[in-house]
Amino acid sequence: MKSMKKILVLFMILVIFTFFNECGVKSNSEKQPTSTSKSQSTTRTIIDMDGNTINIPEKVSKAGCTIGAINQMVLMLGDPYWNVLKK
Repeated sequence: MKSMKKILVLFMILVIFTFFNECGVKSNSEKQPTSTSKSQSTTRTIIDMDGNTINIPEKVSKAGCTIGAINQMVLMLGDPYWNVLKK
């Protein structure tokens, strides 16, 4: 039983690092120097199904990516956790 817990913990750590790397979260050594001007904020442009263009600030999109990674991890854990959440 203890070995199963260790395997699960190692798997979850691996999954967390994988999703953070896909979302573009960088360590301090990899970050580029940022300018102090607030007018130069980076935005991500998204075109929705109706053809409307939506500009999202980069910080918001990274937070959304982290939330999506958490949702994906919950989905990977499977049905027992969803059954607990539904009750």
